[in-house]
Amino acid sequence: MKALIHDHYGPPSEVLRLETRPDPTPEEDGLLVRVEAAAVNPADWHLVRGEPLLARVDLGLIRPKSTMPGSDIAGRVEAVGERVDRFGVGDRVVGCLFDHGRAGFAGLVAAPAECSVPQPSTMSAAEAAGLPVAGLTAAATVGGQTSGPPPSAVSRQGCRRRPATPTPIWPAG
Repeated sequence: MKALIHDHYGPPSEVLRLETRPDPTPEEDGLLVRVEAAAVNPADWHLVRGEPLLARVDLGLIRPKSTMPGSDIAGRVEAVGERVDRFGVGDRVVGCLFDHGRAGFAGLVAAPAECSVPQPSTMSAAEAAGLPVAGLTAAATVGGQTSGPPPSAVSRQGCRRRPATPTPIWPAG
């Protein structure tokens, strides 16, 4: 599969490169998703740059621990783990990978099923990919909190970190 990779910090235009990587395999409680679209969030930009510097305590002091950025995805399920019963092959899903290794800027993603929800049938993959972090941002802004049932099942499932505003720009093929 093709994936955007960065093995050191810096401006995205200088450190991101497209590489061929082995296809991932899902864990027994996970999904393998063919990414149709991914959203780029300010959080992704900061992670690639390694800023703010204090964040490197978690991200990797000198080099990034996770070399494949990308938090929010939309795509089609290619395989499911043995313990997954909520999704099947061919289902369209939206996922937030922020707390699960990221790696959304790739052709295929293996992630826990708990990070995904069904993609709304009225939305394109590019529109749906912008929902996870933006939905959390909206819920926090409108409701003043992120606990309790969200207005839409897509708005916060699996995405628990600081919100940012995504811009869907990278449809994967």
